[in-house]
Amino acid sequence: MAYSKMCDKCNKMFKTIWENESLCDECKANQQPKKTYNNNQNHGNMRQNNNYSNNSYGLPQGHLISSYSVDGSIDKNLIGEKSKQLAEILSRDLNYTQIRGFYEECQGYMDLSFEDMMVNLALLKAKIAYAKGRGVISESFYGFMNNRIDNIRSEKDVKYFMMHFQAVLSYFKFYKPK
Repeated sequence: MAYSKMCDKCNKMFKTIWENESLCDECKANQQPKKTYNNNQNHGNMRQNNNYSNNSYGLPQGHLISSYSVDGSIDKNLIGEKSKQLAEILSRDLNYTQIRGFYEECQGYMDLSFEDMMVNLALLKAKIAYAKGRGVISESFYGFMNNRIDNIRSEKDVKYFMMHFQAVLSYFKFYKPK
């Protein structure tokens, strides 16, 4: 179920699948809680470095999105350069089997109704949080998936998300062939 809400910060209307969400994506992206990473501290098997911005998704600077489309079609950077850069970052801390498993799970949602798909994507966010809590996925993959799922607002966005995820997966194999 999608909700129409008014942003508490900028008073713009936005759509969300989360009943208790109060900020639009733009305001969330600008709301940057202080996060620090200490390279000398052991964080399980996750590598942390100083290229991470102070954003709630833990993605490196410049890799958050607030929309999949530009003028009604997919933002070409999401299947080009941005996917290539993200794949290079994600390949440092993940293996191909891990990222492929999440991609295949998302592919399995494609035959569902939009509402059912959104429910499954919400559950996928919980599974990703569980995997991060166990230390089997990186902060950057956790941030990547959460930011991308949070920006799905329509059936077209789902299609664009899958195209973007497929491009990231393809470049991932380039950076980590074995």
